[in-house]
Amino acid sequence: MKRIFVCVIMVLISVQLFAQKDEDERKPPRTSPLAMLDQADRIMVDVFTDIWMNAPDDSVMSIKTINRGASTSILRDFPLGRSNFSFAVGLGIACHNLYSDAWPVRESFRDTTNLPFGYSFTDKTVFVKLPDTASGLDVGFKNNKLTNVYLDLPIEFRFRTKNEGQKFKFALGFKVGVLLSSHTKYRGDDVLYDYASRSWGVRSDLTVKHKEYKVPNLEYYRMGPTIRVGWGWVNISAYYSLTKLFKKNKFIGPEMYPISVGLTITPPI
Repeated sequence: MKRIFVCVIMVLISVQLFAQKDEDERKPPRTSPLAMLDQADRIMVDVFTDIWMNAPDDSVMSIKTINRGASTSILRDFPLGRSNFSFAVGLGIACHNLYSDAWPVRESFRDTTNLPFGYSFTDKTVFVKLPDTASGLDVGFKNNKLTNVYLDLPIEFRFRTKNEGQKFKFALGFKVGVLLSSHTKYRGDDVLYDYASRSWGVRSDLTVKHKEYKVPNLEYYRMGPTIRVGWGWVNISAYYSLTKLFKKNKFIGPEMYPISVGLTITPPI
């Protein structure tokens, strides 16, 4: 996933550089302070943490304070006449992580007619907390996270000053995204969740790493407002998700949703 993310960033930057070069060759020099604003903030790189709202209590799962994520986007900026305002629209990709001590699994129930398993699944998802002990042994882990990658369509209504060099910036926006991929990643003791008994066991004394893809019942789209304020190429930004993490009535527990807070870097391209 990291390689894909880096490749996407490089492609977006390359496309933007070629577009900027062609535009600069056509653009006449700006000599009047009343001239239209130059286009700006075409590439935005975000590093942030997700603050998970309405999360289950610690008896179900404990979420880390810092849930780091990253995104990059390329936008077309349209200055509005000779004002300090502009409108921008573009495309981006974002990676969000939920670090916790629980696994998202399909809800199960004992079913003696379903042999040889002895259990069946419902159509819902539930978090199960990783154990401190299992099979009489202590259990620990070093990493456990749920990762979601989204393709986003961001729009912004922007204000920035006209002074030369570094500029004050303020932007209100909105973005809509679709889920490209999701997976869980675990590194720790080799534990196994028994769906029939809803309990944990230990398979070996090894430390294992594994991923599981296609987490059930995640919401396929997301949307929410954004805000960004800063000076020059460094900005503070935030995103408030109006969409819950899981589909409605498909999750056992409170309807979780993130607020993303972090820094946005807007290189002067």
